[in-house]
Amino acid sequence: PPPASSPSPVSSPGQNDSSKGDNSISTSTFVGAIIRTSLSNILMR
Repeated sequence: PPPASSPSPVSSPGQNDSSKGDNSISTSTFVGAIIRTSLSNILMR
């Protein structure tokens, strides 16, 4: 249950985004921006 609990909240918004469609794209872009930001921070260091 503990491990399943972690992905559980992640899958919930994922399902909502997939049903809407547009939100899924926005989420992907938002996640991509976070990844790029974290990568740029690592490179700057």
